Amino acid sequence: MTNPQTHQHENDADDRGVAVDTCPLCGSKISRAEFLEVEAKIRIEVQRQASHEIEKITAQKDREREAAVLAKDAAVRKQLSDEAARNTAEALRKQRDDIEESHRRQLAERDEKREGLEGLAC
Repeated sequence: MTNPQTHQHENDADDRGVAVDTCPLCGSKISRAEFLEVEAKIRIEVQRQASHEIEKITAQKDREREAAVLAKDAAVRKQLSDEAARNTAEALRKQRDDIEESHRRQLAERDEKREGLEGLAC
């Protein structure tokens, strides 16, 4: 059992037998050549718009990627700076402690010598 055709083809013929189609923009009947021309223009416009959208998305992704790299770079630089500051502070503390210890030893030696001299003088 065959089903009867329930739709019309878009490309029919006019009274003169010239193939006609329905314009995809306005719905009016146009020649097949005009239809193909409109279709080509639409395709070009859609491709242009798609290309423009791809460029916009790519540029946005590039900006996001660059911002992420800059943020990571700033975080690493801060971490290194903080680490260098801690190392410098620790080195300065150690140097100060060494100087203070050396000064204490010198004072103790001086006091020892003085007490030794005072013991001899008595």
